[in-house]
Amino acid sequence: MTTRHWLLEQGELVGHRIVEADLWPDDLREADEAFLSASISGVVPLTSIDGHAIGTGRAGQVTL
Repeated sequence: MTTRHWLLEQGELVGHRIVEADLWPDDLREADEAFLSASISGVVPLTSIDGHAIGTGRAGQVTL
């Protein structure tokens, strides 16, 4: 099972609404939190974009 598949499955199991969409920098600046995922690195918090904090600028509860 890929990391992506596992995250999508687990997100739904704990009650998160899962939506896959193209995102732009402005979308991320308005997000409460964001993360990147890959099979090798797992889940990595995305805390800023272009010098602007995403959410609090720290990993959020969902990412943790």
